[in-house]
Amino acid sequence: MGDTLIRQRVRDLLLGCGWDVRRTASYTQEKVRRDQQEALEKWRPFFRHKPLAVLDIGANIGQFAKIARHLLPECRIIAFEPLPECIEELKEAEQSLAPFELFPFALGDACSRETIFQNEFSPSSSLLEMRRIHVEELPFTAATASRCVEVRTLDSLIGDLNLPNNYAIKIDVQGYT
Repeated sequence: MGDTLIRQRVRDLLLGCGWDVRRTASYTQEKVRRDQQEALEKWRPFFRHKPLAVLDIGANIGQFAKIARHLLPECRIIAFEPLPECIEELKEAEQSLAPFELFPFALGDACSRETIFQNEFSPSSSLLEMRRIHVEELPFTAATASRCVEVRTLDSLIGDLNLPNNYAIKIDVQGYT
């Protein structure tokens, strides 16, 4: 009996007992694959109405946009992100996210220039100062620097966005309104 046939029979036997054995390149790669699959499953209900456009407010480096692209291959993604380093990463991913539009500013309740508290762990960056409890619970978020960014209102842009009737909005702005 060849090795391939033996492996298949052992695998079939294990599957019959409720076990699945697969070869992986590394534990880290398998963990990344599982985490990606969990993220997809978490967001799947958000997309059940199959929006034709998604507004990704607080896009960071495109984590949500990548999920949206995977679940809705034809959907138009409109991302808003004020941090220059994150904008650069989004620009690098632009082709794989198409149709994709990037607006390099924050959204808020008034058009202005505001101080953003840019965290070394970029998903914790916010136009709101981080509270002490955040740093106590997540010490790796302690390093923060401030910088000035442009803020616009969605109302000031809505006419230019040419949105379809069926769209969805994801907002991840750490409590800012």
